[in-house]
Amino acid sequence: MCKHDFMHAEMMEPNCSLSHIVRVSPAVPGSLGAALQAAEARTCLVLEEGVFIEPNPLLVAKQGISISSASKSTLVVSNFDDTNAGSLIRIVARDVVIKNIQFEILVDNAASDQSNKDKGCMGQSCLAICADSDAEIVECSFTAKRGYGVEICDSSTPKIVDCDVNNCTCGIIVKDRASPLVRGSKLHHCRDACIKLAGVSTGVVEDNTIENSFEAGVVACGRSTSTVKNNILRNTTGCGFLLLEASRVICLNNTVGGKHINGLQAGEDSDITFQSNTIEGSEGSGIVVHDSARGFFFGNEVKGTKMAGVGVRDNAQPIMSGNIITGGSGSGVVLVGSAGGVFTANTVSGNKCAGVGLKGHTDALFEGNIIKNNDGYGVWLQDDVRGTFQGNVIEGNKMAGMSVNHRAAPNVRSNTIKDGQQVGLLLQNEADGVYCHNTISCNLAANVLLMGSSKCTMSENTIMRSPGGGVLIRGQAYCKLLRNNIEGNSRANFAVLDQARPYAEGNIIQDGDGRGIVVTGTSRGHFKGNMILGHGLAGMYVGGDAEPRVEMNVICSSGASGLVVEDNARGRFIDNCFAGNECAAVAVQGNAAPSMERNTVVHGGRGGIWLGEQANGQIENNYVEEEQLAWRICPTVRAKVCTKTEPLDKLVDRLDTAKGMFRQCGSQITKMVVVEGLSDCEMMLGTSCGVSEGNSVELCKGKATMMEDCWPGEDQLPETTLPIF
Repeated sequence: MCKHDFMHAEMMEPNCSLSHIVRVSPAVPGSLGAALQAAEARTCLVLEEGVFIEPNPLLVAKQGISISSASKSTLVVSNFDDTNAGSLIRIVARDVVIKNIQFEILVDNAASDQSNKDKGCMGQSCLAICADSDAEIVECSFTAKRGYGVEICDSSTPKIVDCDVNNCTCGIIVKDRASPLVRGSKLHHCRDACIKLAGVSTGVVEDNTIENSFEAGVVACGRSTSTVKNNILRNTTGCGFLLLEASRVICLNNTVGGKHINGLQAGEDSDITFQSNTIEGSEGSGIVVHDSARGFFFGNEVKGTKMAGVGVRDNAQPIMSGNIITGGSGSGVVLVGSAGGVFTANTVSGNKCAGVGLKGHTDALFEGNIIKNNDGYGVWLQDDVRGTFQGNVIEGNKMAGMSVNHRAAPNVRSNTIKDGQQVGLLLQNEADGVYCHNTISCNLAANVLLMGSSKCTMSENTIMRSPGGGVLIRGQAYCKLLRNNIEGNSRANFAVLDQARPYAEGNIIQDGDGRGIVVTGTSRGHFKGNMILGHGLAGMYVGGDAEPRVEMNVICSSGASGLVVEDNARGRFIDNCFAGNECAAVAVQGNAAPSMERNTVVHGGRGGIWLGEQANGQIENNYVEEEQLAWRICPTVRAKVCTKTEPLDKLVDRLDTAKGMFRQCGSQITKMVVVEGLSDCEMMLGTSCGVSEGNSVELCKGKATMMEDCWPGEDQLPETTLPIF
């Protein structure tokens, strides 16, 4: 069989091994049909330039037939009107070659088209390749305004190369068990799809230009496993790719651009492999996965979409890794409904709304992603969302790095949330969840803000260097803070306001240029076994009508008092240790009425427990270092006071005993040493402590850089709406 480039008969004759070479003239209607009927196997039909009008369908049923023309203007047209007619030309034989011919169905017969669809027939098509044909179709064009340009069916394995398929209902349809190669062709101006992959078809569609369709550039349905690669799709109006039913196509290195709604839409039970594609300028979303669709999405770039870069809804469960979603007018990645999936190592940046948004009952894994420089939130969660976020970097977003709202309760582990222009981690409404081993730092308004009736567990996080503060708990929020390192935040490292009631145990709260812990409003809370070290102002401040329980904490090296209780505050303060504070270790004033007992106070003569103004309460059975200024009590004080002092050596024994209690409640104290021989006494904590020259104490934790700002007021709190696709 000869499958060379056919230019004209004279050039073919010396090289062609076909049995016959027959010239066919267009002068008589039906001449090509007659030639095909008369031709023997392995005949080469050379069409003269002109228009071949065929009143009946053409059938190529003999092996080795080739049809070619020396002129690109040679046209074969049909003028038959028969609902059973099928195709202009149908190939059922093997080793067939057609080159350099235009095919067109002239009759615009909508009734015929609908009748064939109702019967389940193939409908009118310019070319149908059936049976087990392996025909080669080269440099041809096909036009069928009410049908298919090329229909590939049965078990055929044809090659469609460098062709032009245009102005069809569907450009190319591949179905049954067909496995074609469609390469280097231009498929355009099709009413529905430029190419449709159906049945259990396989094959390869590569290096084509697919444009100006109405429904989609490429539609995959049935259980097709075809490969679509290196194509350019543009101006496909609806979708670049549309996946339906249980299709399993593979799409590699394609580009989707121009005017379209969604770059890729995968629905029903489809399961695509979508790798290294570029989608740009979608008027809807770049990628939409819905219904029960799944799929693997690797190394794609989605940019400049009008709505969500990636939208996942219903019960879809995609796996997305290593994708770049950037520059969209909406959010980067949005999940709604009961969607889930796995999202790893993606970069979501520069979007106008949230980087990642989840709502409804979604539950997905986000791991190792970079979510940065979005104009909205880094991550927004609402409704009844669950899910796991671990190992992500969330940075430089204009609103909260992570905002958890309504009844959402995620598992948030080992993430970095930093350099945001608002709050790092924000919980509102009745939000819940577990937050552990995260680093939350350098967020402008505050690192952590808990509001409303939110509740959560925060453990073993590092929360540091915010100019607005470390952890702020407001409203009626409740949370457990366990073994966190809260350090180097301006204003206050940890503040509790309104009616909030946290439980804080075993935390290291240190090195702030403001206060360590602030408890005010009508808040409550339980603070146990924390290390509160090295603050510029008071280690702990309790004011307003607050009433906390404070026990077994270490409060030392404050730039002012260790503990200040004032206004109308109350509360119970037991078994705490105070040392090395610049002013009185404990100051109670205003109308405060605390209960204080079994506290150990090492003050080196700078002030032990001082009571002023109208202070009330019960101050008994405390252990205060026997030095000058151990007690100072104003005449107006109404508290019940037992002014007991003890020598330093006895206090050392008490501190040694207290160390075991601190360990039991989760404190990270490993060493407690009282250093004598200085002008005053200091208590040193940590695994490696040393005394520097002079009177200061060097603690095991390093110093952080401080910045100045304030807590966000109510008017600075973020919006609670999330634009979605």
